[in-house]
Amino acid sequence: MACGASTGAETDKVAANNIEMMAVEGSDIQIPADTRLAMVATLQQSVEVGDHILHICQVDKFLGDEDKKGLYAWNGFGKVAPAAEG
Repeated sequence: MACGASTGAETDKVAANNIEMMAVEGSDIQIPADTRLAMVATLQQSVEVGDHILHICQVDKFLGDEDKKGLYAWNGFGKVAPAAEG
């Protein structure tokens, strides 16, 4: 919840929240070790859209681990829980 509720512009969220990372085979990136679903992407273009920047990417690879529990933020990051509770 702390990662989603704050900006990473000036903070290293991985270090600040002690997030364990793992390497992605065939890539030079790392992802959180408890990741259920991730995409490896290559940046194709960045476009200024008002006060934001739109990044257009090519998805190179999908990664998934069904043994990991997917968590989602609800109520403006007031709660973190699976998409289907019960």
